[in-house]
Amino acid sequence: MKSSTILMTLVAGLLSCSVALAHEGQTHIMGKIRSLNHTELMVATPDGATVSIRVNDRTGYEDASGKPTDARPEVGNRVVVDVTGERDSLTATQIRFSTANAHGEQETPSHQHDPETKP
Repeated sequence: MKSSTILMTLVAGLLSCSVALAHEGQTHIMGKIRSLNHTELMVATPDGATVSIRVNDRTGYEDASGKPTDARPEVGNRVVVDVTGERDSLTATQIRFSTANAHGEQETPSHQHDPETKP
């Protein structure tokens, strides 16, 4: 009984984590954009943390369906950001974001990679 409680606690903790391991040493950061400029993105995660992520000229952008786009995210957009680096110095390699539709609702960006492209 005690071991099943511990196991369930561990599983619940892993499922609720907003920072998840991704492909090839990268990490996913999921949340909403609190602020941004041309060098930094601040993301509010579901667990209440705010994560600072650097962006640069090599950062790629995708719409909610995972297609590359020239558009840029805005404050309030939901994002899934692939990052490299340590917690104190994260750099975005890919930003997948949603934009509001005509009804003001946002699509949730997928954190799956297009099978025809490399992650």
